[in-house]
Amino acid sequence: MAKRNKNPLALITGAGRGIGSSIAEQYASVGFDLILIARSQRELLQQKNKLEKKYAIRCNVVIADLSHAEALHQALHKLASQYKRLDVLVNNAGIYTPGKVSEQPEAELRKMLDINLYAAWRLSQWAIPLLEKGRKPLIINIGSIAGLQPYPNGGAYSVSKYALVGFSKNLRNELMHTGIRVSTINPGATWSNSWKNTRLSKSRMMPAEDIAALCGLIYQFSGSTVLEEVTLRPLLGDIRDDEF
Repeated sequence: MAKRNKNPLALITGAGRGIGSSIAEQYASVGFDLILIARSQRELLQQKNKLEKKYAIRCNVVIADLSHAEALHQALHKLASQYKRLDVLVNNAGIYTPGKVSEQPEAELRKMLDINLYAAWRLSQWAIPLLEKGRKPLIINIGSIAGLQPYPNGGAYSVSKYALVGFSKNLRNELMHTGIRVSTINPGATWSNSWKNTRLSKSRMMPAEDIAALCGLIYQFSGSTVLEEVTLRPLLGDIRDDEF
């Protein structure tokens, strides 16, 4: 039987850690029920237990590898039987492997396209009928500054993020008459555990909570307003090679 949600509902991918974890907490803090998708069962269950206890909301976790189309399809098919409305979709899941487009093997590009682009494509197509029934429906795609300009050692990651930004812009244009708002957020270096083995300090980067706060603000706008695209960078600019 489908759940009858009184609270608004947000689905967030890559929600086990980093930016996705912070976005989940941001929406939970203002009363959203959540659907969280990631690969790590341990991390998602920790999130679920923390957020449900702290904010008295309902949190459904979905363990899925977004690079596997069939696994994602099965997970989404199950969700469709549980929910009849969605208010926010945040396509946050992403993967980064450094390299140069002139040297990286094609398999690395395929892997990053699968997660950084195709997962957002598939989730958005699945979610649109539910979002059309939502309250001020919103899709947020988490891009990157590497999707706006060439990025040192960005390689296949940069290519995949360029594709995501293009996808998001086209989706915005297509959906404007449906009432569904589409926003693209392009963050620069944001602190997460992936940076912990470098000599860079947290203060050199943006906190994930700032990205999450922006996601919350975008939803608060009236249904007549959409933030189409925004870029965020650390105060001192992009990380340089000589800083590592």
